[in-house]
Amino acid sequence: MTDDIHRFLGTRLGGPDGTELGTIHRFYFDDRTARPEWAAITLDDGPDRLVPIATASTESGVLRVPYPRHRVATAPTHPASAHISPAQEATLRRHYGIGTILSTMTSGSTSPTGPPGPA
Repeated sequence: MTDDIHRFLGTRLGGPDGTELGTIHRFYFDDRTARPEWAAITLDDGPDRLVPIATASTESGVLRVPYPRHRVATAPTHPASAHISPAQEATLRRHYGIGTILSTMTSGSTSPTGPPGPA
């Protein structure tokens, strides 16, 4: 999914039961692996939300996540920025009931970047 993730920009993100969750307008990539971790979506009736996409699948050309609309709609809002802070990521992971990871920064982009160089 990593190589063709950009084809989903501007499309609707699907939920587990086939419901449309919102329109994808940005992807956030892990700084170390450059793998897509989060999709920023615009809900029809509210502010932007971040949805984890590590376990997303595609079905009939639709990117689908295992989270129902009520879970996405009640996720903490996230302003457009270059990075998701470690605290924001921890809050989002708790909300979606997913485990923690060692990576602490996730960059926001519409195109992937390689892992950061040596510090």
